[in-house]
Amino acid sequence: MFSKKKRILCYALTLLPAVLGFLAKRLLPGVEDSGFVWPVYMPLGMVVFEVLLFRLMDHMGENREKNRKINGVVMWIFPVMCNVLFLMSFALSTGVRFSPGKVTCWLLGVLFLVIGNYLPKCHQNSTVGIRIPWTFASEENWNATHRMAGPVWMAAGILMLIGTCFREEGMMALMFVAVGAAVVVPMVYSYCYYRRQKREGQTFTTKVKKTGLNKAGILLLTAVLVFAAVMMFTGSVRVDFREEALNVKVTYYGEAVLPYGSIESAELRQENVDGMRQFGLGSLRLLAGSFRNSEFGDYTRYTYYDPDSAIVLTMKDGSTVVLSGKDPVETEEIYQTLMARIG
Repeated sequence: MFSKKKRILCYALTLLPAVLGFLAKRLLPGVEDSGFVWPVYMPLGMVVFEVLLFRLMDHMGENREKNRKINGVVMWIFPVMCNVLFLMSFALSTGVRFSPGKVTCWLLGVLFLVIGNYLPKCHQNSTVGIRIPWTFASEENWNATHRMAGPVWMAAGILMLIGTCFREEGMMALMFVAVGAAVVVPMVYSYCYYRRQKREGQTFTTKVKKTGLNKAGILLLTAVLVFAAVMMFTGSVRVDFREEALNVKVTYYGEAVLPYGSIESAELRQENVDGMRQFGLGSLRLLAGSFRNSEFGDYTRYTYYDPDSAIVLTMKDGSTVVLSGKDPVETEEIYQTLMARIG
């Protein structure tokens, strides 16, 4: 289904941001390191996922050709996502200010529109589609559910596009409602369809095996779970005091250099600084990137998750940076050392 040339092209486009990012960080002096690491190196992991997905699709058997279009949509999501994230990260690192949340919502809306258009054409298989027990129970249930799910997904996509016209809070609420409806409504419909067939005395048979994941599927699932666990629960914020500048390194995110002369003032707060993440890293261990709240507006954050204390830096250019150590003791040590440097 996917020729060798198409696969190589897919891998090449996925890796393109890594090459461009490597060149940009060395040739363009305006590009900051902060926030420009994970969009550059993430494509390497994406290529691994693509290899495993190609293996999964190769095991679809006779349904592989029937689902050519939707399989193609799924595979091209990875190159598009890598390149869009790279462009967003590049724009932010060069000082361009925009709402990454709105861009993400808009792209997600377009994606739901495209997938919704192809769902009714998705034939019963064990790899892509709405894969729940009731759609596997009969081919009629699968077809009916996917014919219904297509318009629902497209409607969800339209709602997300409309949501980009609202403020961030309203947009996020509308996006969660749209995604929730796209997931729940087809499942409920499929279950009701199954119950109706059962009441009518229909015998359920299917040519698709619901169990017995092949090795590629097991490897893909394992890779995703391991990656998610590492990203969610590991990492650190490292603050180094150099001769002329404060150097902050955040695992999985990047590095920031803050010259002492660019810091207007520093304040130690015995509480967390709340905010909504706009773009960057958010896990149960670390928070880094562009954030927004009612006090500062847009600000930059390099902290552990929900710290008990934080350092608020007011920069001479009017921007705000929030730092923290792993605990209040380490945060205060950073603050005292910083105050000795900036006077």
